Amino acid sequence: MNNLKIVLLGCIATTTMLSCDKSSEKKIEDAKENVVEAKKDLVQARLDSTNEYLKYKEEVEIKLTENDRKIAELKEKMKEEKKEIRDEYQQKLQELDEKNAKLKTRIEEHKEGVSEKWDTFKRDFNQELDELGKSLSSMAEKTKRRTKKKDFHFTIPNKDSS
Repeated sequence: MNNLKIVLLGCIATTTMLSCDKSSEKKIEDAKENVVEAKKDLVQARLDSTNEYLKYKEEVEIKLTENDRKIAELKEKMKEEKKEIRDEYQQKLQELDEKNAKLKTRIEEHKEGVSEKWDTFKRDFNQELDELGKSLSSMAEKTKRRTKKKDFHFTIPNKDSS
């Protein structure tokens, strides 16, 4: 009877040990799978981040090129203005041109990095780009109004000719 108890306890102990061992192996296997999945997620996140950056950079470069076109157009229109007006506008256009060039340099030199830094860079860059766009639009509107004033000729009909 004692031998039966010992054998029975031995079987229970062996079964318990084997099941614990399989449980540990299962946990190790699960952990390995989790690590593999985490690495895949990290690679995908990096790809997404890179794609987002490249898409943003392309959109910004289009805007900056458009700014260059507007500046060149405004410079051309300024050639028709009186000297004092031309000098004032040329100085403002030069400042806008320099701001546009600085933004080009910043976007070209920006390196991808930490998400928080990217978000801050993007927010600040967008703000500066928007301000530049508004300044160019304002300048174009002023030029347009001046041109309309110059083209507007109002004549008073002569009473005697009627």
